[in-house]
Amino acid sequence: MLAVMRFLFGTDGSPGAQIALDFLCAMPLSNADHVSVVTVPVYSFIGTGVVPEGPDLLRDRGLDAARAIGESARAALATHGVPVSLDVRNGPVVEALEMVSIQDAADVVVVGSRGLGVFTGVILGSVARALARHASMSVLVVRERRNAPQRLLLAIDGSQEAWAAVKLVSQMPLPSAAQITVLELPASPNACHWPVMDEVRMLLSAHAIEARTAEDGHLAEAILAEARAVGADLVVLGSRGMTAGSGVLQGSLADQVLSQAHCAVLVAKPPMKPRLVTDGPAIARIAIAL
Repeated sequence: MLAVMRFLFGTDGSPGAQIALDFLCAMPLSNADHVSVVTVPVYSFIGTGVVPEGPDLLRDRGLDAARAIGESARAALATHGVPVSLDVRNGPVVEALEMVSIQDAADVVVVGSRGLGVFTGVILGSVARALARHASMSVLVVRERRNAPQRLLLAIDGSQEAWAAVKLVSQMPLPSAAQITVLELPASPNACHWPVMDEVRMLLSAHAIEARTAEDGHLAEAILAEARAVGADLVVLGSRGMTAGSGVLQGSLADQVLSQAHCAVLVAKPPMKPRLVTDGPAIARIAIAL
């Protein structure tokens, strides 16, 4: 059965966001998939500690500009035959994305690694990192490459987070010729020893797979070195469970890979448990935001 993916794409219209948009457009999306596009007006960043430069910045990057940026992204994605929705949201960016991801049952939120200039650049750089560190959804941070990934490096250990990474890759719309290098990391003392390689062989059998093993040592450096060695254009790893201890990005492994990788990085997170929202207004179905 064809896997169906729901993406959230956050954009501010910057060059970094445009690279992420091109990357997403180049993936073999189908009309069964869905992309939600969300923009956040710049004035939503007031109170973040970043001071705008010039009296016209907030006006020029306000609601109308945000809507135009979002509409441009929506139109670009729509030409590829994928269903797309658009939403312009006010408020803190990370919180908005988190809420939208829950409302829209998103599988992955896609963002660029950098934003516009001193003002939004600082904000969006920190947004990508904050999403990877704290948000409940999986996060794909795109840098440099505008084409669909052809060479993936999938880092796994015995954790359920690694299993979530394998499952996510199996659902991703990848080119049929995409090759996957699986890097097995030493299991941490607290890992649940999930049989991840069994899942790899079963779920990723449609792609050419090469298995490699990392030695004990600095795991982030091992992942980064392997990514360079195989010419990876996408690194995929779990959000936690890949170092001794527990907790989101424990030991800063995913954080370091996200910061230093030469290519796009997908930080996979296990699906959230269902929650019942008992207060607040009825929530309508919405699109993405960054």
